[in-house]
Amino acid sequence: MSTVTGLSYNNCPCLYIKATIDLMNPEEKGLYSTVNAGVFDFLVSTQNKGSFKQLKSTGKVANILEKGAVYTEYYSQDCTPTVTPALSYCTLPTSANTHSGKKTAKHFADIRVTWSFTINNESTRDKCYGFEEMKRDLILANKYAVLQEIESKVQTAIENYISGYKNQISPITSCTNPLVLNVINPTTGMLNPSVFGQMKQQFSKKKVNKPIHYFADEASLLTLTMNAMPHAVANTNGGFDVSKINPNFHVADNLSDNLSTCLAGDKILAVPQGQYQVINWNAFVDEYEVPFGQRGFFEKTTMDLWGMKWDVFMSRDTCNDVFVFESNFGVIQTAPDDLACLDQNALMFIAGCGDVDCASLQDCVEA
Repeated sequence: MSTVTGLSYNNCPCLYIKATIDLMNPEEKGLYSTVNAGVFDFLVSTQNKGSFKQLKSTGKVANILEKGAVYTEYYSQDCTPTVTPALSYCTLPTSANTHSGKKTAKHFADIRVTWSFTINNESTRDKCYGFEEMKRDLILANKYAVLQEIESKVQTAIENYISGYKNQISPITSCTNPLVLNVINPTTGMLNPSVFGQMKQQFSKKKVNKPIHYFADEASLLTLTMNAMPHAVANTNGGFDVSKINPNFHVADNLSDNLSTCLAGDKILAVPQGQYQVINWNAFVDEYEVPFGQRGFFEKTTMDLWGMKWDVFMSRDTCNDVFVFESNFGVIQTAPDDLACLDQNALMFIAGCGDVDCASLQDCVEA
């Protein structure tokens, strides 16, 4: 039986698998390639996390109804200042502008993803079952389906937080009544250079000053034109400066289908950096160090893979080791509505085709 970092698989199966994951290169255990980053990959990235603080994410709870509860802290903004007249010199001043102080919000990691794989002990008893075999069985056979499920559920969760343009009044939002932007110019077959400015303007009107990340479906007009840009010849006669391509554009699998309650069409999701976070809740933490068999023929532990922490259930019968991975996570606002005087939420747009005209620009001004 082959070993990983000196470990025997049969004696420490959970620790053996964890060591296998740790030895993988980033692309093998990462989410997506840099071309197809995905919404989830962005949410768990370092650039998006900012100062977000998750207070509780682990383990046993006294109240079973609290399973999956995660707490966050934030300070709300005072959005309605009180104007008071000037006082005479000898009058002791008072103020109605008192801050409400620190708040704690409770969220639930109510999105669940599971997957499993089996190792047959009889078939591997007299063979070398090492790093390459474990990597193939554990990662490559499951990666596509699991990541597609995670991406779909994250996009569906963010759909609940898509907001409206400045002048839209709920329940009308950019999800139900999005602006149609002429992404592609039929004359040149290329990107209308004003499209990112039109989307950014809608955030500027709501005083959102964070970097905006734009996501489009892999089959969208925006993806088509952005992919064509590096092949364009930059020139000074109406051409395009390749260096000015928006670096915050990403492709998101099945975006137009997953945002199912939003208006049908070629969707573009624009997300302010730091506004949404993925929270994790785990039942088992730091228990993989126990050699197999010391707690019966059943193991429970946690492992880090694909940008999140998984609870791992392992059981052994006469011939098979069965590993079941479970992740409980949620997508939350890190700037709740009472933190920001104007909400910081994502906006949606529809990609259209046509020359930039004054009528569509006027729609953007009035939205």
